[in-house]
Amino acid sequence: MTQLNRRIARLVPALLQPDAPDRYTVATRIERHARETPPRLRSLLKPAGDDGLLLILLNEGAQAEEFRIGFARAIRSLNRVDDAAPVTADPERGLFRDSIPARGLRLYRITLAR
Repeated sequence: MTQLNRRIARLVPALLQPDAPDRYTVATRIERHARETPPRLRSLLKPAGDDGLLLILLNEGAQAEEFRIGFARAIRSLNRVDDAAPVTADPERGLFRDSIPARGLRLYRITLAR
């Protein structure tokens, strides 16, 4: 938790920005019994630079989650901020897939087509 708190503290300048106007969806793969707690993913999309976006995704749950993010426009560029792990993407359709560990934080720098 201490490491997560440090990472969040570095995000303060981005968190103070107004939300980006671009609409997006977050979908999770749910293959659990009905009585289990649903995924607890939280997200924010903030402006970053001239035409970029910063997507902040937090998993509040006790289990790792697979997820899909969808934008209404094509993705021009997509990078994980905190590591260079590959992200599965379909840029023309504005989609990408990834996973997030339990109580984890993921940051993505994204540029959308105009």
